[in-house]
Amino acid sequence: MGGIDQVQLTQEEKEETIIRTLLSKNPQAPQNISTFSFRDRQFKIEENTDHMTFHFSEETNIMLRDSDDAMDQGFYHDNKKRTEQLLLEKMNKVINAELSGDGLEEDEKSKKRSIRNTFNFQERSSQTFNLPIRHKGMKTDPPVCSNFSLETTQWMIFDSYMQAYEDMQRLELEE
Repeated sequence: MGGIDQVQLTQEEKEETIIRTLLSKNPQAPQNISTFSFRDRQFKIEENTDHMTFHFSEETNIMLRDSDDAMDQGFYHDNKKRTEQLLLEKMNKVINAELSGDGLEEDEKSKKRSIRNTFNFQERSSQTFNLPIRHKGMKTDPPVCSNFSLETTQWMIFDSYMQAYEDMQRLELEE
């Protein structure tokens, strides 16, 4: 029934119950860590090793998408984008208006006085106007959050596995 590379088991082997025990000892933790003791002036093997393993750890605030805080945050970001877009459009209009005209078209005297570049000389160095950097900050009340953690023992893990096993057996009997 299984794949080609699977071991074919007899009916008795399939019905056999295998019990595994979970231990709190980390098998991948090193057992022979040695450190140098300056007091004794020799290397010593550490007896106690840390068996705790963190698979994933992240501290953050939880905010529901449908909450009022999330809605306010969304409105704030949309409003900020809209105002920045309007500001950019206004700046572009002003720049285009300034650069479109020659400045000498209105005044005949200034047209005569201005000396045109007859050699087509282009200056390579130029200085651009740099706007000063402005920092804008906002402080709000932090969203409501709660810290939760759980300590477990080998027996609690065993009891939960046994409960899941009993539930699975009960479902099989119902089918």
